[in-house]
Amino acid sequence: MGRAELILVFGAIAIFGIFSLTILDMQIRTRISNVNRKYEDAAVSLAHSYLNMAGNEKYDERVNSDGKLPSGLSFTHVDSLGTETGEINPANYDDLDDYMDLTNDTLVVDIGGENIFNFTVNCTVYYVDHNGTEWVGSGSISDNKKIEFRLNSDYLPSEANFSRVISYR
Repeated sequence: MGRAELILVFGAIAIFGIFSLTILDMQIRTRISNVNRKYEDAAVSLAHSYLNMAGNEKYDERVNSDGKLPSGLSFTHVDSLGTETGEINPANYDDLDDYMDLTNDTLVVDIGGENIFNFTVNCTVYYVDHNGTEWVGSGSISDNKKIEFRLNSDYLPSEANFSRVISYR
C-alpha cells in the first residue's frame, strides 16, 4: 500500500469518526430533550393536582359549611394567611390560604419502586385585586386570592410557575 492509499484510509477513518461522533451527539441531545419533556409533563401534572386540591378547599377559614361568611366577620387577615395549629400537610388543610408557604423539598414521584421525578415545590397565597388589565397583589383583605405553585428540578430548563385566582362569590 502506497502513501496515497494510506492517506486516503486515514482520511476515511477520520471522516467516519467525525460522522459517528456527530450521530452520537444527536442521539444524546435527543435523549436529554426527551427527559426534559417528561419532566415538564410531570411538573405540569403535579402543579395541576396541587391547584385542584387547593381549589377544592373553602375560600377562607371563617367561611361556614354552607359557603357563607357569617355577618360581623371578615376573612383571614393578610398577615395571618397560612396554616393553623394541627394543619401539617395538605391532607389536613381546610381552606385555601393553608397552602401559604407550603414547601416540599423532597417531593419524589415514585413509579414501580423507582424514583423517577424529583421536584422542589413552593407555594404562596395572597389577596389580589383586578386593576382592569391584570391581577395585582393587594395589601388588604379582598374577595380574591391568588395561589402560585413554583416547581424546580435539575432536569427542568427553568422554574415552572402555575397560578390560579380564586374568588369568593
